[in-house]
Amino acid sequence: MIRKWAMLWCCVLSLNGCFLAPAIDSFKKLGVTSSDREALFPEHMKRFNEALYWGYPQEALKYVVAESRAQVSEQLKDTGESERTVETKIRSVDFAKDSYEAKVEVDVRYFKVPVYVVNTRHEKQDWVFSTSDGWKLKNREVVKAS
Repeated sequence: MIRKWAMLWCCVLSLNGCFLAPAIDSFKKLGVTSSDREALFPEHMKRFNEALYWGYPQEALKYVVAESRAQVSEQLKDTGESERTVETKIRSVDFAKDSYEAKVEVDVRYFKVPVYVVNTRHEKQDWVFSTSDGWKLKNREVVKAS
């Protein structure tokens, strides 16, 4: 009887994969190791940029640290009504040694309403990681606009 149960248990485990997979995945999403933090970064940045692309500044502010929210909100308010993002391209991402901070260079293609001529600007962004909130934008600076 015990042998049948052991065989059944082995079959269940082999068909369902590793029973520890959900726990391992949750552990990685916490960003405990530097490689986990680096792997989590693209998704957070993507969500921030998608919110800007679709014209949802309040959604984008969810990815901004509390201390910088007023400053970034003001930037978004200035451009939000009259500007639409066409494309965001990441030029480089430099993680700090412990991967709790990232310096990002981004090219943003946009147009002003109602002109509809696409321009490009170069931005430098500083991102920080916390285990409770994930990656958040700390600073956003326009370096060069064409």
